Amino acid sequence: MKKYAITIVGAGLSGLACGRRLQGEGMDVRVVEKSRSFGGRCATRRWGDHVVDHGAQYFTVSAQRFRDQLDDVLERSALRKLSGSVVDACSGAEIPAKSGERYYYAPGNNRMGAALADGLDVRRETLVESIVSSGDGGWRVAGERCDAVVVTCPWPQAAALLGRDSAEVEYVPCLTGFFEYEGVWEGVAAKRYAVMASSSDDPLSWSACENWKEGRVAAGKTVFVVQMSEGFSREFYKKEREVWLAKARSLLEARWEIGGKTLGATFAHRWGYARLGEGAKRLPAGEVEGMPGCYLAGDATSGSRVESAWLSGLDVADQILAGA
Repeated sequence: MKKYAITIVGAGLSGLACGRRLQGEGMDVRVVEKSRSFGGRCATRRWGDHVVDHGAQYFTVSAQRFRDQLDDVLERSALRKLSGSVVDACSGAEIPAKSGERYYYAPGNNRMGAALADGLDVRRETLVESIVSSGDGGWRVAGERCDAVVVTCPWPQAAALLGRDSAEVEYVPCLTGFFEYEGVWEGVAAKRYAVMASSSDDPLSWSACENWKEGRVAAGKTVFVVQMSEGFSREFYKKEREVWLAKARSLLEARWEIGGKTLGATFAHRWGYARLGEGAKRLPAGEVEGMPGCYLAGDATSGSRVESAWLSGLDVADQILAGA
């Protein structure tokens, strides 16, 4: 097998899974990432005395290949099942996970990205402005030549690099907030992990009590995460955080019957490319038409689930290895 130099754009789960697989087969891999963190939307924040997921709240495991990867990469004892239920905001009925049990990674879901990145040449805070032919059958990315390039960043960014129309795949924004309350978790919060809105008209799409994730929240506190609907997020995306956080707090306290609790700290985050829109088109994972040696992976090809993004990176790695 020929040893290729391969550049991967994006240190989300798909890019890191792809890079780890290729490097394990002897390829010369480098990963470039514009931010300081690993894992993309599998994001976690150390917030005061708490550790809170503000991207993917949990993940499911259905494919055996994904389960095998988790066993190989992650600290097994840190992979925990979420014991609390998720209920429908309207009916109160429990919503089962679509693909098996719900899991979280105890140190923070973003630490899955860090585990995948271990041993890889990851160059963070490196912005890729273009992908151009090297003139000898390869590519130049971030000033260096490579034999193949894998683009895994969100489609609006990938489209600009590939000369494609960003409208081919629709992404939607999401406003996410944290709310810390004084006192132990009790009442509704002690009975369920999260409430999900089944109606797109509901402005509070998701709300969850992080205390269900063992070791994440400081003693004597209760922390909630809220993720607002597409409509709400579009309406308030460019407005001051205080404006939409106040509305989100009111909705949260009504839904979780939070009365008489003292509000402590709050936090707000804007996700511009939170997930694919409902019914959005997905592009084929693999070599980009008209660009030999340039591959596409990530959620534009697989959807926004953690498992799907991870597996798309492995699939593209397999395609590259098959042609090596």
